[in-house]
Amino acid sequence: MLKIIMLFLGLLLSTSGKACLTAPVEHRYAPVTLYMVADSVVLAPASNEKPSANKNRPSTFEFIIVEYLKQNEGNESIETFKREGFPNQKKPSDFERHEGMEFWAFPYGGNSKGDGSCKLYGKFTVGEKYLIFMGVDHPKATELIKSKDDRWYRLVNYISKLKI
Repeated sequence: MLKIIMLFLGLLLSTSGKACLTAPVEHRYAPVTLYMVADSVVLAPASNEKPSANKNRPSTFEFIIVEYLKQNEGNESIETFKREGFPNQKKPSDFERHEGMEFWAFPYGGNSKGDGSCKLYGKFTVGEKYLIFMGVDHPKATELIKSKDDRWYRLVNYISKLKI
């Protein structure tokens, strides 16, 4: 009887569309790999938010690009783009300009929020500037940047100069 129950639970969990039992590999990419797989890396302030009708679903934010740190050949230059994310309910954190150990010590120590399906969304505040890795789902792909002295910004800028 126990085997039947375990088999049933296994089937139930394996077919669930919302369950995320194991984080995808891309959630654990190191910064260099994250940079390499991203379509583009941009510095952009959130300029507008279109809230979702359902507060449990992400809003749509509009961003204005102020700097490209990576732009793949063949990708046209754009000035604005939209991205789903959640409104930041607390004071936005840049992890002390990304010097704070919690950002570096924990894989999910970033400006992201999951919805249970393994998809991650950034947490945004209109008017704040973010370093955004486009085309990749990663816990650190939507980080708040308050100055160019920020450690995360400096690291990504350094990687961009390596021409990899």
